[in-house]
Amino acid sequence: MERQEQKFANLVIDTFGGTTKVAHMTGLTTGRISQWRAEGIPEVWERVLRAENRDAFLLIDKSMQSIDYQRISPDKCPTHSDIPTHRDEDHA
Repeated sequence: MERQEQKFANLVIDTFGGTTKVAHMTGLTTGRISQWRAEGIPEVWERVLRAENRDAFLLIDKSMQSIDYQRISPDKCPTHSDIPTHRDEDHA
């Protein structure tokens, strides 16, 4: 069974489009991001990602609190396209 840190890391990485996209976002290797899936996201990187993606983390945190991540299908998880951007606010 996945630990809470693994569930969180998988949800974050999947929300941002997968291992390769997160590696590109952070400048880290795909190997390092894959380690996050197994070991959890290092605290410093979680702070960086949260600071740069506040709206996304509102959805991620809500998902972690309200759903059983193991039972939900991948098509029900929030995706990058579900996350409002500042550009969306400009057009509202």
